[in-house]
Amino acid sequence: MQLSFGEAILLGVIEGLTEFFPISSTGHLILAERLLGIPEPSLFFNTVIQLGAICAILWFYRARIAVAVREIQKTRTLPIFFIQKMIVGTLPVAVFGFLFHSLVKYAQTQLWIIVATTLGVAGLFWIADYVLKKQTKKQIDDQETSLVDVFIIGLFQAFSIIPGVSRSGITILGGLSRGKSFRQSVDTAFMLAVPAMSLAAGYELLNFFLDGGEFEKGLLFSTAVGFLVAFFTALATISVTLPIFRKYGFMPFVIYRVILGIGIILLL
Repeated sequence: MQLSFGEAILLGVIEGLTEFFPISSTGHLILAERLLGIPEPSLFFNTVIQLGAICAILWFYRARIAVAVREIQKTRTLPIFFIQKMIVGTLPVAVFGFLFHSLVKYAQTQLWIIVATTLGVAGLFWIADYVLKKQTKKQIDDQETSLVDVFIIGLFQAFSIIPGVSRSGITILGGLSRGKSFRQSVDTAFMLAVPAMSLAAGYELLNFFLDGGEFEKGLLFSTAVGFLVAFFTALATISVTLPIFRKYGFMPFVIYRVILGIGIILLL
């Protein structure tokens, strides 16, 4: 399916904005295709713009990654604990995604499911916002996340396979449920996004080609545009996410989700 230059830009912006704001990228992409009349892009296009968001995370944390690489070169040892945390935190969503792949694909075709998750998760975020405002500084655990912490956060992330939930939002909520600060929760959510999104993208591409899918040369330009737009938009979104959370908490996203959910109901 051919996409115009403007449609590729719009889908790239939606992916970049919604992947790291807790408002669900998958849900918004589906809504854009359904409600704005944008033709459904190929699985290849959707996967590539997700890779744009992944690259934005790597670029944003490039200084930390460079320090880690230099440390590895210096000590000649791998950061085993960090690798363990990435595996433990990603395992739940990988297992859930594999087991319920067909159900997730079905859910993506049902707008009522997106409405339910949009409003339901808004309620969860509202409760979290209320609890956090009652939390004192002494109740915040600033120690490094343990393997148990990361596993539980990973369980939260597993629910993001449901369209409309928001991977970043539910994973940040998982960190906060363990008593972590917003900074730790956001950092953990963004770092876990790399292996989780990479696995999802790889799995989707594998299925695409195994099912006989072919890359359409006519989509090369629009795919490149979507990737670049998603990268730069995601980079900007990542940079403002923590300041927004620190100042306003979840409430702006709660309000947005409620308005969005009601709007979808009216359009159904």
